[in-house]
Amino acid sequence: MKTIHIFTILCLFSTLTMSTTCDGDVFSNVIIANQSDEPIYVYTLETPSDEICTIYSYFQRDKTIHKLGKNETFKDIVDTERMEEGIDRYQVLILKQSTMIRYSKEEIIEKRTFDKHYILTWKDLQSMRFNITYTGKR
Repeated sequence: MKTIHIFTILCLFSTLTMSTTCDGDVFSNVIIANQSDEPIYVYTLETPSDEICTIYSYFQRDKTIHKLGKNETFKDIVDTERMEEGIDRYQVLILKQSTMIRYSKEEIIEKRTFDKHYILTWKDLQSMRFNITYTGKR
């Protein structure tokens, strides 16, 4: 009987804590989905609007690249406070697996051989409902 009461209290507590939201949340989830016919590599970065090309230099030295298989998704976290304070662009670079095989990282950076490059504002993300779907079509 004691076990049932404890279990009931835990369930109630869990339900209450999961159902509450904070108006002051500073993070939003962005879902990136791969609907193309091959695996892709995804690199994301938040930048100020006057540093659009910076993503290429970050890509050159950063190792945080996510691989998504066909029909897989990746959940990224965007800092909404930063988006409102001048770091107002969310950039996504996508490279198909075939591109990564065909070109070296240096060639990709030098020739900017990305399969898709999204440069999105906060309003863009909101209008997309924080979902980005890559189909493989240019």
